[in-house]
Parts: sequence; C-alpha cells; structure tokens
Amino acid sequence: MAILEIDKLDAGYGSINVLNDINLSVEEGMITGIIGPNGTGKSTLLKSIIGVADTKSGEVRYKGEPLGNVDPWDLANLGITYMPQGDRIFHDMTVQDNLRVGGYVQDDSEFDKRLEYIYNLYPVLESKKEQKARNLSGGQQTMLSFGMALANDPDLILLDEPSAGLAPDLVEQMFELIEQLRMEGMPLLVVEQSVRVLLEYSDHVYVIDEGTVRFNGKPSEIREHDDLMQIYLALET
Repeated sequence: MAILEIDKLDAGYGSINVLNDINLSVEEGMITGIIGPNGTGKSTLLKSIIGVADTKSGEVRYKGEPLGNVDPWDLANLGITYMPQGDRIFHDMTVQDNLRVGGYVQDDSEFDKRLEYIYNLYPVLESKKEQKARNLSGGQQTMLSFGMALANDPDLILLDEPSAGLAPDLVEQMFELIEQLRMEGMPLLVVEQSVRVLLEYSDHVYVIDEGTVRFNGKPSEIREHDDLMQIYLALET
C-alpha cells in the first residue's frame, strides 16, 4: 500500500519548470530511491512534496489526502519528516537538546516516550546525551541526525543526499541506519548520488533525468539496462 503518491506532477521555481509529468509512489515499509545525473530535478521533487518548490500541475497525496494546501511547517504534525542535504545537527547543543529540537511538535510526555525509543535504537546517544554534539564521532553524529528525524514520531522520512559530505567509510554506516529503520517498518524516500550503495539497499528505484522519470523498478531490473547504467548513472557494467 502506498503512503505517498505523486500523480502527473509538473513543478519548479517561479516561471522555471524543472519536473514534468512525474508519477511516483512510496510503499509502506520500503526504501524508495531516486537517482540520476546532477541538476535533473531530484531534490526539486522532494521540495515539491514539502511545498517549497512550486507545483504547476498534478498532485501529491499522503495517506490518500492531497498535500497541496499544507504549509511546510505543518508536515511534522502529519507525520512527514524531511532531512535536507548537509549538516543536520546543532554542534554547540547537547545530544539531548538536539533531539528535543527534532521533536518540537511533541509535548513533554510524548517526547519522553520518543526519547526512550531513540535511546533504545541508538544506545550510544543516551551514553553521550549531555555531551555537545560536536564531540561525537562522524558515525554518532549521523545517528543523532536520524534520532532528530525520529523524534516527531514520523510515518514517512524524506532524505535528500544523506551521504553528502560523509567520508566513504561513513556512507555504508549511513545506509545501515536507513536499513535498520526500514526493518522497523519505516518507509523512506531517498535522493542519493552514491548510486551503488543506494541500489544495494533500495527496494524500488526511480531514475530521473531532464525532469522526467526514465525508469522505475527494482534495483535488480535497472542493472539490466546498460543505457541507464552507462548514460544516466555513469557506472561501469
């Protein structure tokens, strides 16, 4: 069953159209990956979901309901968490204060329950909860960013280039955390440039090029398309 559906979406910024006739769905409990060359509209797609990019036509539905009139700051109340590209934590705040910022829509009793869940999921964060976030290792900071995303008890997580800026050895750790969330039943929509690792962990993949969907299917199927692997993904086959 799809938790998120995008139907014939045209979107962009002002008079500039970036996406054309996009059809996409995210199924419950699955990792859905979006890949393709730089500058082809992948991040714009996420921004159109959260209402930052301008929707020209088409529709985005979440749990069957249109998102067109929902303000970006209200998405957390609906159960959608967006993790933007780049640094996602506050380095001069403690681990627990970072998590409290992440759980800003929760009242104290609800947040305490989420905190217990997060600490059970990532015990190292509890052991360092009073430390400044800047003192965490790279992998621990990645855990903290996911903990912040989970603090609002989301039903869907949108990830924009989660491996951006990470050392190669941390990219695999990042996707192991993503896989762990999928095993917990969390659906995720992930835009990513590290194509090989995304193909390894995704259940379903979309290839976007020049603002349109060129392919959608299982990672095992995309590997059978030499033109996509060579032209769009710049990978050796």
